[in-house]
Amino acid sequence: MTVAGQTREGGTVTYTLTVTNVGAGPHPDNPGDEVSDLLPAGLTLLSATAGSGAVTVDLPGNRVAWNGALDPGASVAITIQAQVAAGTFGTALANQATLAFDADGDGTNESAGTSDDPGRPGKADATTFSPATSTLAFYTVTPCRVLDTRGGTPLSGSAPRTLTIAGACGIPAGARAISGNLTVVGPTAPGFLIVYPSGGATPFTSTLNFAPGQVRTNNAILALSGGKLDARAGFSAGGQIDLLLDVVGYYQ
Repeated sequence: MTVAGQTREGGTVTYTLTVTNVGAGPHPDNPGDEVSDLLPAGLTLLSATAGSGAVTVDLPGNRVAWNGALDPGASVAITIQAQVAAGTFGTALANQATLAFDADGDGTNESAGTSDDPGRPGKADATTFSPATSTLAFYTVTPCRVLDTRGGTPLSGSAPRTLTIAGACGIPAGARAISGNLTVVGPTAPGFLIVYPSGGATPFTSTLNFAPGQVRTNNAILALSGGKLDARAGFSAGGQIDLLLDVVGYYQ
């Protein structure tokens, strides 16, 4: 499953879900849905079509289903259109369809699978994007430090650390993103830092990379979720870092 289109608040996105019969024999249209896709909160289903078979569109339930038969090696493309809701900026919207199929040829879809985003590593990744917005204004603040773990608890390679940004350094509760400077101090092992909206899916790109003993700095615009960020450190071996975050402005 891939996604394209206006990946912003109020925009229309198009999911293309490709289903292929990789088995040795034909797959009939057995009882029950072969494909089901329940769109996540933050997306409103608009329509769906398919190159073959039959599509069922449940607008109130935000759900698409497909039924059909496929010969060996044959594929069907299911196209789903949805609108991105307001208030989703900085939130990771993850969509994943489920597949029911007949693995033993007895006429019953007893086996199941999930869709995969081909642009991500792994074999069963949800198709995810974070909506953008074009309506934010930027406000400067007097440069201010909102985080300094020195003398406290460093970041290790365990669970992400949740950072409350709203309410500090003049950042209002309604801020959608901040502009600032991240500094890593005293890494004990090689690794990376990822900072992202709190509670969202962890991105596959790092915000900053480091080696043992280095002091590394990077400017960044960081989207917030509920006024918060999550910071996750990863290491090739067990390690820890101190983290500083200085803010120079916010978007609202």
